[in-house]
Amino acid sequence: MDGRMIEAAHMGDINLLYELILNDPYVLQRREDLTPLHHVVQTENFNLLKKILEVCPEAIEDMTVRDEMVFHLAVENDTFEAFQVLVGWLMRSCHESAQWEKELLSWADIDDNTVLHIAAIRNRARVVKVLLEHMRRDQINAKNLEGLTALDIQSQYPWTERQADRIIDMLSKAGGLSASSSSFPSTSISSFHIESLKKKMSRSQKWATRAGPEKKGMPHEMRNTFLAVMTHAYVKRGTRTTVCPRDMAVQITHVTLCPKLLK
Repeated sequence: MDGRMIEAAHMGDINLLYELILNDPYVLQRREDLTPLHHVVQTENFNLLKKILEVCPEAIEDMTVRDEMVFHLAVENDTFEAFQVLVGWLMRSCHESAQWEKELLSWADIDDNTVLHIAAIRNRARVVKVLLEHMRRDQINAKNLEGLTALDIQSQYPWTERQADRIIDMLSKAGGLSASSSSFPSTSISSFHIESLKKKMSRSQKWATRAGPEKKGMPHEMRNTFLAVMTHAYVKRGTRTTVCPRDMAVQITHVTLCPKLLK
């Protein structure tokens, strides 16, 4: 990411942020590792955090190279107030479907850890409480690459008894289960399909599966962008050129993704 953006993020310099946007409208969405929003959420500069979301609300959907959402970073860095701002913004956002909001909050990183997994690992009781208000039971019981649910993680980690009991109690009341529980939903998938599902999904596969336009209630303009991106990727598949779907979408229809930058 542009070094000046990192400087603006860490210093909380809103004037520099606007100057950079005027000079380069794409700067908020151009990324090699962390976006400006990813940097700001770690500094707890709430004023700048809100400004970035106002200028480009779609930035809340950006992932790191480890497939982490900004929610993962807030929990990992123990910036609970920033996490609350992000969740509040998401709930007030213009997405047509609440289902899409639930998917963003339950997004899994490269290790298949959801934000709830990270909250369990970090022993963040307040985060767990907020997440459980916005997650379905199947999302609460998601398993990471180690085959652990959030309840499994809390049961294994040597936290103080009071905190561990509090989180375990919240998870259990919300329908949380251990992966080894006899009550855990079983499947009748054939062994062939089980083996194929063991393979780690690529970033583009994960995005297509979890953010499919018809399944997840994606906004109309975003559906058009999604289709254009996937079509372009299919045509270019034989060129061996690696293109990030989100960056490609920016190139195809910048007005769709971030119209406020052009006003």
